Amino acid sequence: MNEPTTETYSEADGTLNVSVRAGTLVLENTTSALVGYVAMDSTMMMAALFPPGGLNPPTLEPGSQTVLPFESITGYSAETTVASVLWWTYSPDPDGTTDPDGFVHSTDVRLR
Repeated sequence: MNEPTTETYSEADGTLNVSVRAGTLVLENTTSALVGYVAMDSTMMMAALFPPGGLNPPTLEPGSQTVLPFESITGYSAETTVASVLWWTYSPDPDGTTDPDGFVHSTDVRLR
């Protein structure tokens, strides 16, 4: 009898820290992996894509950070009070490319 096969997904240690500072979102990658992300108004719906940002979403190297003006948040308007940041990790392939893996995480942050 054949044994069922299982796949093990290892989660990168750390997280994507998201904070608000002077009209911007500050994203800091504290994982040991490349992280992809998408920031959007929390009231928007997201199409079921993996990764959520399409084929070429923005990424952050391990230990790096970026600053996003509120205006760069997808769907942002003067009425936006909460942003959702979706993020996921990438793993290296033998050929030097990377593939998204793991789960899509969501962090909501109050803008005002």
